[in-house]
Amino acid sequence: MGEDGIGGHGSATQNRMAEETTQWHYRDGGEYSGPCTIVKPDTAFIMVPRTCYRCGGAGGADKWRHTGYTCFQCGGAGHLGNRKEKLYTLEKIAKLDATREKRRAREEKKRRDKREAEEAERKTGLVKTQAENRATYPDAVEILERDDLKGFLADIKEKHDTGHRLTERMAEAVLNAFKSMQERAEQNTAIEAFETATTEQEFGRQDIKAALLSVKDYPDNYSYDANAVVYKALWITEHGFKIFGTCPRGVSWPVDRGRVFYFKATIEFKEEGFGFYKRPTLATLEED
Repeated sequence: MGEDGIGGHGSATQNRMAEETTQWHYRDGGEYSGPCTIVKPDTAFIMVPRTCYRCGGAGGADKWRHTGYTCFQCGGAGHLGNRKEKLYTLEKIAKLDATREKRRAREEKKRRDKREAEEAERKTGLVKTQAENRATYPDAVEILERDDLKGFLADIKEKHDTGHRLTERMAEAVLNAFKSMQERAEQNTAIEAFETATTEQEFGRQDIKAALLSVKDYPDNYSYDANAVVYKALWITEHGFKIFGTCPRGVSWPVDRGRVFYFKATIEFKEEGFGFYKRPTLATLEED
């Protein structure tokens, strides 16, 4: 028993000496000074109160005054017993940090490998789907591989580029939309050419060459037919001057924007770049 007593006394003495000679730190590196229980030469712990989660350590609150103020969770103590908080030497913290960094690196590598595998699988599926689209709808895919697409066609192109499988209706819509885009481009060719003209517009009665910008029907107030309409149009002449007036005869109105016509009329100046025309003659459509 004497030996046991001596042994126990020696162990307690060693612990006290270790407490006095070792600088302990919290896990975040902050220093701790005070009594602690040593577990290993580089690890110890202390018991600290576990703050009550209901009252936040206050033991009560004014909002509970109608029931006696005291927190029912902790009974007014402000804490829920004690919890163990570990202490370490700086050398141990460095080892823990290194271990955590290695673990983080392993996890990051696993995530990176997973992303790369998923990306490789996605690319494989993308190439396969695009090949299927190309084999099934070659004309539509040829259009979608252009770089000048906008609006609806650009949206479908993005779907094709990201591996979405085209349907028959989508392919048909692509062909129709592209046809409309080409028609609009052709319609705008003459308009764009006339807009950049630098020649001066003359006024009075004259032969006119103009591209149609827009046409609209108005009620014909000079007709006995209540449903009769008269078409009026906005044009841009070959001199870059815009004119507005009744549509010339000899044409089944309305017609497509951008078509070029020849007719004779009297142009009157209204303001810079714009005027009206009167008494147009039969119009002749320029051949494509």
